[in-house]
Amino acid sequence: MTTSTDAAAGRSGPLAARPGKIIAVHLSYASRADQRGRRPAAPSYFFKPSSSVAASGGTIERPAGTELLAFEGEIALVIGDPARRVPLADAWAHVAYVTASNDFGLYDLRANDKGSNLRSKGGDGFTPIGPTLLDASEIDPGAIRVRTWVNGAIAQDDTTAGLICFPNMISSPPNVIRADHSLSEQPEAPRPEEAVRHGNTLTARVPARSTSPRRAEHTLRHSPPQINPVTDRIRNGW
Repeated sequence: MTTSTDAAAGRSGPLAARPGKIIAVHLSYASRADQRGRRPAAPSYFFKPSSSVAASGGTIERPAGTELLAFEGEIALVIGDPARRVPLADAWAHVAYVTASNDFGLYDLRANDKGSNLRSKGGDGFTPIGPTLLDASEIDPGAIRVRTWVNGAIAQDDTTAGLICFPNMISSPPNVIRADHSLSEQPEAPRPEEAVRHGNTLTARVPARSTSPRRAEHTLRHSPPQINPVTDRIRNGW
C-alpha cells in the first residue's frame, strides 16, 4: 500500500472510480453535540449519493432559490477490506486511506428532508474529497486533526479525540466494501449567518500527523447560483 496517492482527474475525487456509497454520521463530535444541546445514545447515519463526490480545486454551485449553503470540514475514510459487523477493536484495519472532505448542505432544504438529507446534501459536487490519500496504517485514528478555512480564516478545528462514536462509524453502519467512503461529521459548526457566499474560497485539511508535512487538503470556490427550477418548486412546496 502506498503512503499517499495524488488525485485522479475528474469528479471522482482521488479515486479512479466513484465510491459505491458514502455513509455519513449525523452527530459525532462532542463539540457539535454540545452546540446542539444533545448527546446521542447511539450513532445515526445517512447516505450521500456518489454523484455528489468532487475533486479538489473545483467550484460548488448553490441552486437558485436557496440562500444558506453550509460547509462542514470532515475526515473521510476510504474503505479497503470489506467489513460487516466487525468488532470495534478491528474496525480501523478495514480503512485503507484517510483524506479531507467537505460535507456541503443547504440549510434551506434541511427541514423538508426530515433527516434524510438527500436534497440538502446530495447535490452535484457537494462532497469534495482529497486530493491526497493518506495511508491509514501510518495514522493514529485517535489523533487525526481536521481544520477548515474560509478565505484564509480558520473556521473549524478539532481532532478525532473529540468524536463520540469513532470508530463505530465503520463497524455499525451497513456492510462497507472496497472504496466506500465514510464521513466523520463536522466539529462545532458555524452559525447559519456564516454560510458560504459567492466567491468564498474554502479549504479543508487533514494532516497525517500533527508534525507531518504530508496532508490531505482540498480547496474550492463557491460559484453563482445555478438555474434549477425543480429545486425552486421543491422549496416552494411542490
